[in-house]
Amino acid sequence: MSIKTKILLTIASVVLCSWLFGCGAQKVSTRQPELSDGSDTNLTFLSVAHSAYNEEYFGGKLRAHIGLDETQYMASTICEDDGSDCRINFNLRYTVAPRVALITMLHEMCHEKTWMQDKDMLGKQIGHGYHWRSCMVLLDAEGAFRKIIIDNYSEQVR
Repeated sequence: MSIKTKILLTIASVVLCSWLFGCGAQKVSTRQPELSDGSDTNLTFLSVAHSAYNEEYFGGKLRAHIGLDETQYMASTICEDDGSDCRINFNLRYTVAPRVALITMLHEMCHEKTWMQDKDMLGKQIGHGYHWRSCMVLLDAEGAFRKIIIDNYSEQVR
């Protein structure tokens, strides 16, 4: 069996297990950020989104500062070498649409969560390493992206 097949089977089994057994206690977020026409996608909106997603999907363990930046990137996450004092910066030129900003927020929060885990043998950061990809798969299994993409989405039966 090839490595590619083993990886695909592992990912499929993780998604299946989380769908069948869930990922802990199910709770409905009462602080889901409201979608707007884009005029409200600002620092306050992003901070509220980080707080809501932190509580709902990350157990309230993340502590990043949210900022705006005019760099070439859509968004970026930077932490100190020891994983503390993280900062997530957004470029509103690319993330002005609320849905894009919210999906990007979840992407960057996975970077924050896995900052100390995804490093190579020399201690250099691996941007989208194994732990980061696992974080994204778990968010998908919990329906995080469907709540953003599909209007009025609610999962009746799990």
